[in-house]
Amino acid sequence: MCPAIEILDLLWKQYVLYRDRDIRVYHIQNSPFKPHPCGYDSMFKSVCGYIDPDMFLDYYHVRESYLSSIKIVGHPDFICRIQKTKQDIESRENYFTALINEPQIKLKVTEKINVLHCVIDYLSQTKYKLNQDQIMRYITSIYNMYNNYKILFAYPIAIDCNGELCRFE
Repeated sequence: MCPAIEILDLLWKQYVLYRDRDIRVYHIQNSPFKPHPCGYDSMFKSVCGYIDPDMFLDYYHVRESYLSSIKIVGHPDFICRIQKTKQDIESRENYFTALINEPQIKLKVTEKINVLHCVIDYLSQTKYKLNQDQIMRYITSIYNMYNNYKILFAYPIAIDCNGELCRFE
């Protein structure tokens, strides 16, 4: 037997109300943005508030790896594809010089994300058994070296023409 449509409609509206309230309470509690300590006497009360540094660090620390991974994936050349195979590049005398001098083929964002997942899986399963935070710091350090124009032998994270992850450590 089917319950009355009015009851289902009422239950759905209650569910949406509680869901929205829970989401709003969660974000208000976790937001580092708080009302200005001067209250309504503040000259900028409607424009800006006050950010407690300790609260902001607690808020930011959890999201730091996500934000840095977004920055890394957004770089046009840092995660790329090369035209040759991994074995061909590794057989050369100087691996990193060969990798740097290879033409880079740009990848779509979804492909970059898949490559970044492969890197994270590789680093978490090596003999060092790095955790997520250590992995993101390591990748971010490679990214910062790649962006620094004073470092000549900074190399990208690349996959070869067969989709294999090239050595990047």
